[in-house]
Amino acid sequence: MQFKIAWGFLLLALGLVFFNFLSFRSLWSDEAKLALNITDRSWTGLLKALDHNQVAPIGYLMLEKTFSLIFGNSDWSMRIVSIVSFFVSVYFFLSITVFIFKDKLTSLYATTFYATTILVVSYSAEVKQYMTDVVVGLTLTYYAILYIEGKLKDKWWLYSIIGVIAIWLSNVAVLLLFLIGLYILYTEFKASKRNYSFILKVPGSWLISFIFYYYAFIDGHPSTKFMVEYWQNAGAFISHDVLDATFYRSVSSKFTLFFEMMNFSVYSMVFLPFPVIGLYKLYRKVPGYFYLLISPFVLHLIIAYFKIYPFSKRMILYQFPNFVLILFYGFSVILNFFQKYKALNFLFPLLISSNIFMLFRYGFPIEKEEIKKSMSYIRSNYTEGEKIYVYYGATPAFQFYRDLFGPETGITDKDIVLTSSNRNNWSKYQKPISGLNSSVWILFSHVTHKRNENDEKEDEYIVNKFTERGFLIDREQIYVGSSVYHAKKP
Repeated sequence: MQFKIAWGFLLLALGLVFFNFLSFRSLWSDEAKLALNITDRSWTGLLKALDHNQVAPIGYLMLEKTFSLIFGNSDWSMRIVSIVSFFVSVYFFLSITVFIFKDKLTSLYATTFYATTILVVSYSAEVKQYMTDVVVGLTLTYYAILYIEGKLKDKWWLYSIIGVIAIWLSNVAVLLLFLIGLYILYTEFKASKRNYSFILKVPGSWLISFIFYYYAFIDGHPSTKFMVEYWQNAGAFISHDVLDATFYRSVSSKFTLFFEMMNFSVYSMVFLPFPVIGLYKLYRKVPGYFYLLISPFVLHLIIAYFKIYPFSKRMILYQFPNFVLILFYGFSVILNFFQKYKALNFLFPLLISSNIFMLFRYGFPIEKEEIKKSMSYIRSNYTEGEKIYVYYGATPAFQFYRDLFGPETGITDKDIVLTSSNRNNWSKYQKPISGLNSSVWILFSHVTHKRNENDEKEDEYIVNKFTERGFLIDREQIYVGSSVYHAKKP
């Protein structure tokens, strides 16, 4: 009965994720910026620094380009890589947990919990590389476990190829391969019969692949300075003064990120004892597994300290499966200890049910910035000769969906007013408004949370400037993360 319930939950989880993909929500700003690079560039163009301060692995970009050419430049076609990555990640996560837990029931529940977490569901349908990071991380971990179990000695070529490809698909692959390579070196030199050939062929091939990739695509990248400043302002690096309390607060905040990634907000911290128990038990039972699961966290902290790679939710999404695995391993230890209390068997179904409840409470299917709906509203109500004022934050997504305003609508480029960011001087927003005298559609998306001294957000400020110039707002439509207003002169 328990197995039927567990499989039922997992199938439900997979169905929910696929349904979320099929909702075809609008690209939000960051997705649109990356998507425009993919649609507007040739194969060779993708090998150069991307526009809009976007950064993504070359292999990932090539996969995206392939699907966009096969299925067209649509939002859903560019999300195929992420949804396929999700389903493959579920397979590897389940395989890893079965290997470590030796308990298929707990493995099924752990996999379902992973698959129904808001961040995982969200990134499974997003034109971003983070779900690819996850599947690459799980694949490398799975084959590292096979190595620990002595099942890859005669398949060095497979392990070598997987690592070489991973470097081109994911920016975090090199971190994991470095750690796995260290483990291989440690075990081989510790062994009485050292396999130098395996060392040269496997970690050696990874190193060659990374060196080539680094000097071809990373070294001297023009977006490096911008990205470091961006993540510095976002607090994604570690404070440098180890003698100051801010350093320890910075480190502890990175640790609590994993609990925040769960769906239970501040209440997630009540689970703190379970990963501690899980780690302790793994260390005592199989030190190699302990190393594989905890070392990425430690290494990521170190490189975040040196501002090499940021430590934020989406950048550590590849480590979230490790956290869930450790958490459920701790759960399984406690349940085995109290196995006579049959009521505890419902702990896992309760956790999964809570996860799904929180997913719907968050908003399911997941929506972020529904600019397609706003643009469709304009299309349905547009009168020839009207202008369309596009807020700068909406511009990338607007450009991606520009075909919604095809020739049949009568909307031409001269009817569209694209604006620039003036976050530091809002008065400059009045300049494009001053040149508008006919009816205007005002389109917003990706509005900054920054407010002025009158407690106005930028969209409120801009709409008020229209009314101050004698425009009357006679229609408005609000969607998730996007809005549209119709302004006309009386």
